[in-house]
Amino acid sequence: MRSLIKFLPVLAIAFFGILSTADAHDFLKKPLIERYNLNSVSCSACHPGRNKAINNAFGLKFKEAFKGKNFTARINAAKEMADKEAGKKEKEAIGKEMVVEFNKAVVEIEKTQMTIAEFAKAGLLVGTKLKQEVVEEMRKAQGAPVKK
Repeated sequence: MRSLIKFLPVLAIAFFGILSTADAHDFLKKPLIERYNLNSVSCSACHPGRNKAINNAFGLKFKEAFKGKNFTARINAAKEMADKEAGKKEKEAIGKEMVVEFNKAVVEIEKTQMTIAEFAKAGLLVGTKLKQEVVEEMRKAQGAPVKK
């Protein structure tokens, strides 16, 4: 039973692997796909809704691991560079750094355990979606901005 519980975070990623996505953090899709032999990975693996500033329990683990690295802000700044070629190179460099940090963090994240109840409350069970009120509570708790 303990081995099943330890394996649940991996299963959560696999469950969301059937969905498609496009986001600034596309750099992490390939490492997730390769690590768990998935077909694809969705933003839903880390985010419960459209507002990408809100993270589910799995995403919060990466957010904590990436704290202080400012990946999103740096990627957005690279996108806005006047020299588009330099911006592209900067974005690629940030992506490589993200993958290195992901590979460090995921080893520790895989050691954590979640109960079935925690999976459900995080919206990580396959075929389930959180109620909008729950996502709103997550947004408020995490101090994420309201996207209109």
